[in-house]
Amino acid sequence: MTQPIYDPERFNQMIRETRELRGSDGVLERLPILVGIMPLLSERNAEYLHNEVPGIVLTDEARRRMKGLSGPEGRRMGLRICQELMDRMVDHADGFYIIPSQVRTEMAVELVGHLNQRLPRAE
Repeated sequence: MTQPIYDPERFNQMIRETRELRGSDGVLERLPILVGIMPLLSERNAEYLHNEVPGIVLTDEARRRMKGLSGPEGRRMGLRICQELMDRMVDHADGFYIIPSQVRTEMAVELVGHLNQRLPRAE
């Protein structure tokens, strides 16, 4: 399980570093990598996570996109950023775990819905 990831290049680096642990199908043979996804709520939330929480690093682009946002606008952008990240990582992640704010659990529901649309259906 990773810390929340906001940088797809850091994720790609982790995938490269764990390549020797993967079988020919790309699935980890020893331990799966579950990617943490934490929707941002506002500029203040983004800056707090980036500057005060060890191990969480936001890209300059994510911070720029959250600049000046709060309330519903901030939550919409936070969801959009997470959806884009999941879209970029879904083909190589072994799974995701979603960490919503305690008072914004509906954001997790929206992300699960997005992921369900993105994943192939079992026959």
